[in-house]
Amino acid sequence: MSALADPRRTRITLPDVVGGIYKRTQHIGFAGGKMLEPPRASATFIGLMPATVAQASHITTIELDPLTSAIGNYSILRHPYQ
Repeated sequence: MSALADPRRTRITLPDVVGGIYKRTQHIGFAGGKMLEPPRASATFIGLMPATVAQASHITTIELDPLTSAIGNYSILRHPYQ
């Protein structure tokens, strides 16, 4: 379903939550690797990824909604999307 068709279904994870998730994953030893982010949405997880993790990772994203995909492409410029 498109974000335009039903904006109530659009979800964005709060930055504090994303930061906490990265803090815990690094605490248990994750320093980078292959990552899959379905659905990408506005790319909050990619945009808030610590630089050291981003440099050591190969990231694959999936977003079917054209509007949400455009938002993700615009908002996070340090990772190319296709």
